[in-house]
Order: sequence, then C-alpha cells, then structure tokens
Amino acid sequence: MLRAFQIDPSSGVPPYMQIKEQIRTQIAMGYLEPHEALPVIRQLAQDLVINPNTVARAYRELELEGLLRSRVGHGTFVTEQGMTLTEQVREARVREHLVQAMVDAHHLQIPESRLRELFEEALTEMVGAREKVQS
Repeated sequence: MLRAFQIDPSSGVPPYMQIKEQIRTQIAMGYLEPHEALPVIRQLAQDLVINPNTVARAYRELELEGLLRSRVGHGTFVTEQGMTLTEQVREARVREHLVQAMVDAHHLQIPESRLRELFEEALTEMVGAREKVQS
C-alpha cells in the first residue's frame, strides 16, 4: 500500500530526487507492488505544493530506469522490473542509512565502541521481536 510522500525543503536535495528516492524505497519495501498505480502527477504536485513538472520529472526518470511505466490516459504504474531490485541495491540503501547513523553518532560525540554496542543491542532486539512474532 502506497505511503504518503513528503518533501523536505531544508534537505538540500531537489524535490524531484526526493520523490524518486521515496518511490524507490516504497518499491523495495513492498509498499508499492507491480502494476500498482502511482498518484496522478497534478494531484501529487498539489498535495506536495510543488510544480507538476517536478513530479513529472521524477516519474519520467524512473520510467527511463525501468521502474515505472506510464500509459497515456491511464496513469503511471510500477513495473515488474521495479520489484526485482538486486541484493546489491538493497544493501546499498541499508548502507546509506548506516553511514548516516555513524555521521549522527560522530556529531553527538558517541564513541565508535559505544556505537557498535548500540548496533548490537538494536540487532538483538529486532531478532528477538521477529522470533517472537514467528512463534
């Protein structure tokens, strides 16, 4: 199920790139499934209070990458290819988040040893929660 898009004007990342990344993430996480329709360009632009050309650019670039397919008069849809993100791409996304966490820890003056402990604690909690759900 599609999750709402958000634009962070203070991020320094152009809005069309923020939209592209959010669509990629939603595909990778399974929130967007093959053949699922994306919001109409004008409606999404209105919701995000941005120019429709910005949304159109994001959709167009993702279509060129093979993740989306536009059908005139019908809308823009996730392709089958969009669902087959490689393990390398998924790992790269996780790595980006880990790097950001490390940067944040550095700015908060958390030593590397403590950061490792925090990561291990979080991983242990997550695995425990997953095992609890599966049993």
